[in-house]
Amino acid sequence: MNADAASSMDPAGSLAGFIYSPSDNLDRGMGLKLGLNSAEADRSVRGGITFRL
Repeated sequence: MNADAASSMDPAGSLAGFIYSPSDNLDRGMGLKLGLNSAEADRSVRGGITFRL
């Protein structure tokens, strides 16, 4: 959904990334999101960590 209510263009983007699991209980991830049209941000870097108990 577009944050600009007056716009009729839907945001479009592409997301690529990887996950590294150094142990059975820990995952680390990093990704890059690229905007494919003017309704989406040009690029952003995303990351995260997952712990399993």
